[in-house]
Amino acid sequence: MPKRVLDGEGFWGSRKLRRCPVWIRREYPYLYPLADCNGNFELDIPVILGKLKANRPDLSIRKLGLVFETFKKEGLAFVWAVARRQYIHWTRSERRGRLPRLSRRSNKYERKLAPPLPLEEYKAYLHTFGETLDASASDGLALATAKATAKATDRATEKTTPPASPAFRALTDWLIKTFQETIGKKPTWRKKDFIALALLKKENSNLTDNEIKIRFVSFLDSNTTWLQGWQLWKFCKDFDSFIEGPVIRPPTQQEIAEKDAAVGRGPR
Repeated sequence: MPKRVLDGEGFWGSRKLRRCPVWIRREYPYLYPLADCNGNFELDIPVILGKLKANRPDLSIRKLGLVFETFKKEGLAFVWAVARRQYIHWTRSERRGRLPRLSRRSNKYERKLAPPLPLEEYKAYLHTFGETLDASASDGLALATAKATAKATDRATEKTTPPASPAFRALTDWLIKTFQETIGKKPTWRKKDFIALALLKKENSNLTDNEIKIRFVSFLDSNTTWLQGWQLWKFCKDFDSFIEGPVIRPPTQQEIAEKDAAVGRGPR
């Protein structure tokens, strides 16, 4: 559940809030904590009403809808839609000190309740009230939006990856079998590994499956790749490293000493 600290000075002296009817003003402190770490939440009135009903028994769906319409009209709440769902951003909640610092705005600390804020639409909304987005706030929102968009794009890419062709499936079957025979266990590859392989082939149209197999054997024979768990995406990322064979890292002094101790030799 989001935990927001209300800026008393901010809403006590708010001219926008003052333009709202008195009974609507009273709902603002109850509704403000609905927002997530970016100041956003979904405008699902029945769900919101369920959260408030215990302490606001006189509220109804009609009244709550009117509250949000008034907030939108007076410049307190920016509303946008994605996939037939509506979301709200509390205007000016992005000002310094009103939201968690940018490094804390992630799902690790708090679940996000809305998709990325459309910055250009938000700026246009503020402009209708003669306001502009602060430069520092704009940078923070842009970075938060970019991160959220990148994650959403990655998830969409995985979901929309086309089915593998028989030739591609034959190649991956060979890679899995070779891995198992060489390492002695099944690989723990995931969808992103196979996407990386598909992109490698797509971006190198002249690359043959035989060349991929040759370099994959070199990848498995390298003494550094176990550090990454022999992940297929890592092989694709460092594909050119194995053009001349396995990548062999010279042993460290500690490794030499451990090897000598294992065969009963003293240190040199």
